Amino acid sequence: MLIAASLLINNVKAQSFTLNGTIEGKASGFAYLNYTAKGNKRQTDSAKIQNGKFAFAGQLDGPTMSSLSLEPPSRMSYNADYTTLFIEPGKMTATLKAGIFAMAG
Repeated sequence: MLIAASLLINNVKAQSFTLNGTIEGKASGFAYLNYTAKGNKRQTDSAKIQNGKFAFAGQLDGPTMSSLSLEPPSRMSYNADYTTLFIEPGKMTATLKAGIFAMAG
């Protein structure tokens, strides 16, 4: 039974995703996305914010929980510009306000 489950997990085909976002009140800087990428590997990616817009692209094995922030991920500080969200293969959009990411939902 464990062998069958292992074979199923190893045969999951990675699929691409894109996350396009807009941040009101933040014209430039960087956005950071932390998620589980293909092969069950943790990935932290950054995207440059230009004119309040950013974009991420990558490969996923399926829907996964992620975190999005305006500061590099840290366990030691509070970050008002931090939120969690599910991402999945396909095209997604996010619209956020700087300073209150936690209220996005």
